[in-house]
Amino acid sequence: MKKRIDWSVRRGDIMLAGDHVNLNAGTLSPTPRVVFQRAEELRQRQASAPSAFFFDESKPLIAQSRAALAKFIGGADGDVFLLPNVTNAMNVVAHSLPLGPGDEIVLTDAEYGATRLMWESIATSRGASIRTITLPIPAMNASEIVRLFKAAISPRTRVVFFSHITSATGLRLPAREIVHATKARNIFVVIDGAHAPGAIDVDVESIGADAYGADAHKWMMGPTGVGFLHASARMKRLLVPRMVGWGEDGFAIASMNKPLPRALHHGTRLQFRLEYLGVADRVPQMVLPEVIDFINRLGVSNIRMRQAELVDYTIQALAECGLNSASSNDDELSSPMLIFPIKTPRVQETLWKKHRIQCPVTHAAGRSFVRVSCAWWNTKDDIDVLASALKQMRVK
Repeated sequence: MKKRIDWSVRRGDIMLAGDHVNLNAGTLSPTPRVVFQRAEELRQRQASAPSAFFFDESKPLIAQSRAALAKFIGGADGDVFLLPNVTNAMNVVAHSLPLGPGDEIVLTDAEYGATRLMWESIATSRGASIRTITLPIPAMNASEIVRLFKAAISPRTRVVFFSHITSATGLRLPAREIVHATKARNIFVVIDGAHAPGAIDVDVESIGADAYGADAHKWMMGPTGVGFLHASARMKRLLVPRMVGWGEDGFAIASMNKPLPRALHHGTRLQFRLEYLGVADRVPQMVLPEVIDFINRLGVSNIRMRQAELVDYTIQALAECGLNSASSNDDELSSPMLIFPIKTPRVQETLWKKHRIQCPVTHAAGRSFVRVSCAWWNTKDDIDVLASALKQMRVK
């Protein structure tokens, strides 16, 4: 019989401040103590012998992290690139794509603000245009979402971009099905997976997108400063770094998958070209084995059950104070990030300043929502505190 996890005990395994309620794993999660301790150990070595650490010790550590991450997301080691964050990853991809006048980029209306601004900038500079899909709130089923994407694709479409889980609404898009709908056309599919790894099961090979980027500091609970990009074979042939440096020395597309001499870099020539940004603190990228080991010791299936329990409790608790969830209740489209429509302005600021609750307000389709992240380390007491605060604020 499977042993029941005492989540209150496991909560003590992470560096979670006790002076406020944190319902915002969708932005940043607290760090597991073992991960923090490992990072501190590496930083001490880096500080005390910086040259030796930079030139010798860091390379195998980065290689081990890349391999652990590739296994965790179902990708191949040579297709994974460790970068500072998902915004960096998406910019590398977007600026590498061969877009020109008359080409079209398809997005949804629930994309993260920074990435939408990125595509708007590229469209303006290249003479391309943007077509926006309006996602229903709440969405009813995956077929409905796929139909919207199919209807938006035209002969001019060159890029389809969407979030695996949308930041504004917590909607999980049917990524594999959307990718499949583009297969017969010469379209690049780029996925912003910022909120997915750790929150839901991710298998990048099964999804089949040309590019998939995400952060490890959200639901995976990694330290700030580690994101990644997974790229397909045809995408890798196009990738160009946003910052030119030593990776350009002798680089040729024909040799991009070949390893560099061990003295220079542990990885392929393309990984060196995209990842090496000069002297930088890459310690956050070196502790992914510890991050993933922590997740595996908790048990992914246990985490999913805990998330589901908290999701159900949150929907019920906020309904009792007059707020009804606008999240999809379809299993294929749901995620541990819930949204509740509100009309009262300045809710986020009041929740923090008056009630010491970290819980963001998001916006989509002309509406505002309280977005509640139900991470395994949250408690029903956390939800009760939020429900009480919202009831006092009369945000309905």
